[in-house]
Amino acid sequence: LPLIANTMITLQTSLLLITLVCFATCCSRAFSPSSNEQLSTNHDAACPLRRFASNANNILKEAPVKTFPTFNKKKNNDSVVKTSPPPTSFKKKNTKDSVVMTRRPKPLGTLAGFEFLLESFRGQLHTFLLKQMQRHGDCFVIWNEYVVLNNKDAIRDVLEKYNLEKTPQVKRGYRSMFYRKGGILAAPFASWIQQRRMTAPALQPKIIYSQLLPKFVQGVTPILTLLQQATELDLIVEMDQVFTALTLDTIGLVLLGREFGAATRLLHGNTKPVQFVTSLNILTQEALRQMTLPSKMLQIFPPSSQVQDAKKYVDDFLEKCIDVRLRERNDGNANQTDMLNILLDAQEEGVIRRDDVKGQLLTFLFAGHDTTAHTLSWLLYEVSLNPTLQQELYEEAKLALPDYNDVVTDSDTLKYKLPLLERVWKEANRKHPAAATGTLRKVGNSPIIVGDGLELPAKASVLIPPFSLHRNEEYWPNPEVFDPSRFLPEQEEDRDNMTFQAFSAGPRNCIGSKLAQAQAMSVLAVLFRRFRVTCVERGEIADYTSLTRRPKNGIRFQISKQP
Repeated sequence: LPLIANTMITLQTSLLLITLVCFATCCSRAFSPSSNEQLSTNHDAACPLRRFASNANNILKEAPVKTFPTFNKKKNNDSVVKTSPPPTSFKKKNTKDSVVMTRRPKPLGTLAGFEFLLESFRGQLHTFLLKQMQRHGDCFVIWNEYVVLNNKDAIRDVLEKYNLEKTPQVKRGYRSMFYRKGGILAAPFASWIQQRRMTAPALQPKIIYSQLLPKFVQGVTPILTLLQQATELDLIVEMDQVFTALTLDTIGLVLLGREFGAATRLLHGNTKPVQFVTSLNILTQEALRQMTLPSKMLQIFPPSSQVQDAKKYVDDFLEKCIDVRLRERNDGNANQTDMLNILLDAQEEGVIRRDDVKGQLLTFLFAGHDTTAHTLSWLLYEVSLNPTLQQELYEEAKLALPDYNDVVTDSDTLKYKLPLLERVWKEANRKHPAAATGTLRKVGNSPIIVGDGLELPAKASVLIPPFSLHRNEEYWPNPEVFDPSRFLPEQEEDRDNMTFQAFSAGPRNCIGSKLAQAQAMSVLAVLFRRFRVTCVERGEIADYTSLTRRPKNGIRFQISKQP
């Protein structure tokens, strides 16, 4: 019986793999360019600059993209040197005034397309895209639809010149999570401008430093007590869970004026996540499913009852928060400039509806706690591996906070007294970007030319993955080395800002980047002033990427007290 069972499982697995490969092949053929769009592969097309210089009147012949035969190149009229094929194909694009040389992304095979899907479901898409960049260069295309860019000039045009919208699949995923309009993440450009202008006042530096720093201190207090107990009892602490509780409570204070009590639960030994976080994780997985699966499959497999329950819990929670704030406003006890008050003002003016208020709140609650928490965990891990760096951070924090019980209460401390900590924060975002795979953007109905003549096909989906871009050795030498000196002022001046995409770039960059940095630095300054951390994990830390990249099983540390 076990032999028969194993045989049946093997047969079922084989049939499934054959079906998926056939499906991938059909998709590859369905998206293959028509014959009149194929690129030339003759001798002159393989070396377009030489052909253009020697005989500009000839016309390039069309041929399939996938064949790149080697060609012979004469040298000194008496010898022949074999050269390898170029990484991409070239063609001429005629304009009214000039002839522009263009190239297309290198297409990957069907097997790579199948692996692309598989790694997406395994949570390892970021590592797959990195391997493909190392193998095929800074631009390639999967199934002639997904164009992956790791080229700074092409990225600049996508984000700034054309300002491409997110794909319908991405918007569908965000709308499944952040109510019908999907919050600021899924808004079309015209609506996005309105939402950005509406929410920006709550995230201005003067508001962050004057009104939010005390809330950061309030949020970190239970965590400091927890770590102090860990030093006294010689306990091992899983810090990703601690940072998640910390950032959730803090962002609750910042956005809603109330905390979730997550850190207090940990302090009393309750390691089970608060129900809001559990519900948010369920909605995140549903959003990823909406982004990945075809719409016909979503009709066959609608959201589960678990997803519906999570949506109801989150909606009820936000409704209660709004009702409490409305009562406070009526009593004249809510005059602070925070996100909820700004959104309620916009609702009273008829600019947005009640669902829009809840959608924006949920967007900032998700983006403001999940991403920052995981980045703090990776940062602490990297610092723990470098005792010299940790000692330098302690000495800097001790100068900024002379007394052991001091906390960050003024803007000058963050702006001028913690330069090393700021560089460490930026380097952590460079090596461990929270949005590791980026997001998909859609080309319109006509092809566009980006960068140094790269042609992106019409209706292509463009992906800019920060995890692999930040490991492009052309822009970041020795990318696997954690080196905060990369962000010294003189280094940053010489670096193209498009090579750093932790918070995206261009008009639609992350609106909360300054808030995240202020929160992280205020917490880390106190942490490195009071404690020393030693990672107890062995080997590499397993990671997992859904909408954000996180330590798959957390990261455990031994905590000791600093003098």
